Amino acid sequence: MTGTKRKEGLDGMLNGLLCFGSAWRSGRRGFLICAVTLGSGLVAGCGDGGDVGEVRLLPGSEEILHRVLDAEDSRSRDDAAHFTFLEGVSWPDPEVQRITVRALGRQENPSVLVDIGSMLESSYADIRVEAINASAQAVAGGDPRRAMGALINYLPRERDPEVRGAVLEAMGRLSYRNADEVRQAYDLLLETLVDGLAGSGTAALRSVPYPVILGGVRALENLVRTQSQFTPPPPVLAALAELAGYRGADVEEGAQVRRLAMAGLVSAGRPSEEVIAAALADEDAQVRRLAVLAIGEGALDEVRAPLARALADTSHLVRVEAVRALSERVDGSQACTELVALLQDPSAHVALEAIDRLAGCPPETALAPLDALAQRADSVSGDDWHRAARGLVALAAVSSFTAGRRLPAFSAHPVWQMRMYAARAAARLELVPALLALAGDEHWNVREAAIAGLAPLVGNDADSVYLDALGADDPQLVLTAARSLAGSPHPDVLQAAFAALERMSADRRETHRDVRLELLQRIRELGSLDDLDRVQPYMEDYDPVVALVAEYLRNEWTGSDLRWARPSPPERAPMPTFEEMRGMAASRAVIRMAGGGEIVLELLPFESPANTARFVRLAREGYFDGLTFHRVVPNFVIQGGSPGANEYHGDGPYTRDELTMRSHVRGTVGISTRGRDTGDGQIFVNLVDNPRLDHNYTIIARVVEGMEVVDGVLEGAVMAEVSVLAPAPE
Repeated sequence: MTGTKRKEGLDGMLNGLLCFGSAWRSGRRGFLICAVTLGSGLVAGCGDGGDVGEVRLLPGSEEILHRVLDAEDSRSRDDAAHFTFLEGVSWPDPEVQRITVRALGRQENPSVLVDIGSMLESSYADIRVEAINASAQAVAGGDPRRAMGALINYLPRERDPEVRGAVLEAMGRLSYRNADEVRQAYDLLLETLVDGLAGSGTAALRSVPYPVILGGVRALENLVRTQSQFTPPPPVLAALAELAGYRGADVEEGAQVRRLAMAGLVSAGRPSEEVIAAALADEDAQVRRLAVLAIGEGALDEVRAPLARALADTSHLVRVEAVRALSERVDGSQACTELVALLQDPSAHVALEAIDRLAGCPPETALAPLDALAQRADSVSGDDWHRAARGLVALAAVSSFTAGRRLPAFSAHPVWQMRMYAARAAARLELVPALLALAGDEHWNVREAAIAGLAPLVGNDADSVYLDALGADDPQLVLTAARSLAGSPHPDVLQAAFAALERMSADRRETHRDVRLELLQRIRELGSLDDLDRVQPYMEDYDPVVALVAEYLRNEWTGSDLRWARPSPPERAPMPTFEEMRGMAASRAVIRMAGGGEIVLELLPFESPANTARFVRLAREGYFDGLTFHRVVPNFVIQGGSPGANEYHGDGPYTRDELTMRSHVRGTVGISTRGRDTGDGQIFVNLVDNPRLDHNYTIIARVVEGMEVVDGVLEGAVMAEVSVLAPAPE
């Protein structure tokens, strides 16, 4: 266990024994606090336990740990689950205590704040850090006052830098409701981060421990970004400017602080020219990328120097951002010639970004190069279609006549992605006949793109096309068709919606929630009391959200206000045992790409046991083999692992979010969701640091080899095989 010391253990034993002397006045909770203190001390003073990387567990703790994880995963708020958590926080094993307090925070239930707060009495810094984080997670999205008051009162008596940093970060992510609360948070952050930071220069920062600086800058970045309705005061901007030049003893630590500071400055508004110039010259590519975001608007001559530097940068991360800056922040068409030149960039991501941005350029500049790309349609294959396809869509914005001439070659292309982009181009061209033809394509995603483009153009005039799509097995296609049928007068819609709902419900896949809710909406619009018998069974649906909607629909039709819903959720997958988590932690996952190259992942089962276990199970079953990365957003994420190569087709059951203090830095691997607790087996890899994803998306792994392969992934890249390799015997 990290951050524990024998002295802390001895102090814990002494404090725990003294605690029992007066705890009888405090009742059960007083004894609970004493048990935590004494138990932590006994473990630290008497033995180390089994070492699993940084995880230590005493013999006999496996069973309670498993019960705590199972109670966490159940998301139950009944007495049995609460008692399990109370047992876990009083168990004489610090690792069990730490994981239990984390589980309490993951319930996102403010009523457990008292239980979480008791863990701040622990002699272990790691447990106190986890308790701080759990306090903020428990009030996520709700009233922050209880957690805010507890953190403010606690901070002055905490001396450990890791814990103080955790307090600052937690203060930065609470959901404040007014300017006074935000100001109070800013004041505390500045006071704690460094006394009189503004104007003190980086010399003042040298006296502040790195964990405090990191927690403080994370909090400032988050507050500035999420509380944009409240203008940050000048001292906050000055602090961020100082932090943008921070150099720590560790190179990566210093870079992480500078990235967060620059991100905060970008969210707050344009930083000073001096800060931008220094960031553009930074040794860290991500800092340079953020500096490009800070370059102002104006004529090309006014921003030529910083943009020229960025466009010539050695990192494609910086060049991608520079292409966007050319298009968005340079006056008129001055940037278009530069964009044409960037079509030859060695990075496909840069070239594709330039293609997309040429859509906003005049024909005299953009027509010829885009048409040249579109004319390559007949010569492209399954792995080099991107430039031609994106060129056609951009061409449709520049010259409808020329794009219309090129469209047939794409609409009949053997590569389905080319036909999907043909549908997007046809939508931009408003070519209804082409969209109608593509709406009958053999591939689900082509049909979906065609219908998505067709509905805004013709509305319910194409209801027969949408009705046909309701019979498909792909949830995204059925969802788009159901949305397109809104307000339809067609007499067959109601029965078709019921049929689709029954089909999409038959295999009890929680990941079909979105499409089923949309179908219920069509049924609500077109149905009546005569259809009640077909709706009532869904009040006992396996998905509680669907059950509640069915209840609402029944009550709306009958004029009742009774609670009828009795959902029967499917059995949850068993949580992994401690030994299984040990095995996963010691293993490596390898994603072998069809085009060459391997991505090696370190798994994090002790942080996200349920989601990591599912990933490992699916990999061992061959589930991912042959699937694609269907979503690629440069300077954000790549996402894949969908059997339908789209957002709405995933593994059947949902998994719960398992949110930790780990940040979504470049190379971390997360679980895609569409709202809380809706993991469907799809994964994403962060291409840059994405702090806005922190505390909202589960992280299951991090890339330890092959990040250059990740950087080269383009839309549709195939995962030939995903395997989990156990460590070689010593």
